[in-house]
Amino acid sequence: MFLPHRVSATVIISYLDSRSADRAEEAIRKICSTKKLRCIIEKISDRPSMKERRKNLQLAKELSSVADTWEIPLALESSLIPSVGGLVPAKVPVVCGVGPVARDLNTPQEAVSRASLVQRSLLMAEFLAQYVKDKKNGQTKKSS
Repeated sequence: MFLPHRVSATVIISYLDSRSADRAEEAIRKICSTKKLRCIIEKISDRPSMKERRKNLQLAKELSSVADTWEIPLALESSLIPSVGGLVPAKVPVVCGVGPVARDLNTPQEAVSRASLVQRSLLMAEFLAQYVKDKKNGQTKKSS
C-alpha cells in the first residue's frame, strides 16, 4: 500500500507524421503535470521512420541479391519504427536494420544471434567489395 520512491519508464513512440509525435508528447506532458507527483520527462532521441523511396528500395534489392548469393537470410520489411535512416536526406540511398538479428530489444533479456553477426558481416563485406569492383570497372549503379 506504500507508494514507491521512484518510478522510471521508457516510452517509444512510432510515428509517420512528426505532428502526431508532437501531439503524443504534449499529451504525455499534460498527464504528468500533476502537482502530486514530480515528473521529469527527457526526450532521448527523435527519429522519424525511414521513408520508402525508389533509391532505398534499389539499394535493398542489391543487398538482397548479395544475400541470396551467399544464402544469408534477409527479408525486406517496411519501416514503422524510429530509425536513423529517417534522418538521411532523400537523395541519399539508405537501408536500415541490416545489423545482427536480435530479440527482446531494450529488455534485460535482449540477445543477439551470433550466427547472424557473422552472416551480416559477410553480407556487408561482399556488398562493399562488389561495389568497389563495379566502380573500378566504371559500372557504378544509379543508387550507389
